[in-house]
Amino acid sequence: MFLWHFHWLGRISAPLFIFCAVQGMKHTHSKTRYLLRLYIFGILIAIFQAYSQSELNFIRTLFSICLLIYIFELRKRNIKNYKWIICAYIIYQILVCIINAIIIFQSNSYSEEFFIYLLPALMGSIFALDGGLVYVTAGLIIYFFQDSKIILSVSYSLGVSIYTFLMAYPIIPVVLGKIGTLNFLGEIISDFLLYLLEVIIGIQPMQMNPNLLHGSYQWMMIFALPFMLLYNGKKGHSMKWFFYIFYPVHIILFWFISHCY
Repeated sequence: MFLWHFHWLGRISAPLFIFCAVQGMKHTHSKTRYLLRLYIFGILIAIFQAYSQSELNFIRTLFSICLLIYIFELRKRNIKNYKWIICAYIIYQILVCIINAIIIFQSNSYSEEFFIYLLPALMGSIFALDGGLVYVTAGLIIYFFQDSKIILSVSYSLGVSIYTFLMAYPIIPVVLGKIGTLNFLGEIISDFLLYLLEVIIGIQPMQMNPNLLHGSYQWMMIFALPFMLLYNGKKGHSMKWFFYIFYPVHIILFWFISHCY
């Protein structure tokens, strides 16, 4: 029960961290320095990941969201080569994904952790994020609809509902199973789609659970919405460095406790 409570809390806190990061990009005096801080802290946590093999590095997810916001806002500044920047970013991310996958498959047991955790952080990869592209999508929903509470509420609630449905009902595993039984090519396609869902998108077909209380509790993300709607757009007490300190410290603390008991 104690572990479940932490999972429930995580489903509420993650969207709030995303919301705060989006607001940070909106109100910061220097977007480039804001991105640089997220990038550096993401690398520092990735170093710990390579040592501990921990899967948690949500700062990398926040960095990817904020970088996309930075690119989208180039259009508001009437940057002429805006579309080329978007294309370059997409091509770069695809190349990074391919290069990283090839290197991981050819790595040994001593270098595997570096290529799994640290290399994607160094290259700013949008793939293999904590939470996957699901949370990146949530960040973009918050960014695009932050000025309309009604649209934000509807779109966010719809996204949470779809996410919960996909994680609670075995539709995807059934489809992947049928594809895999077609022929040899079908098995390859099934494995590729499974990798795409688990590593990149952030949906684990093999961990789906119809138990909405102790299994698929993604629906609890909806409880972050009221806190977003209560935000009045004004700056509160300055806690600039709190998240940068709290997040890595609590990961290290939980890792230490799990290895001592």
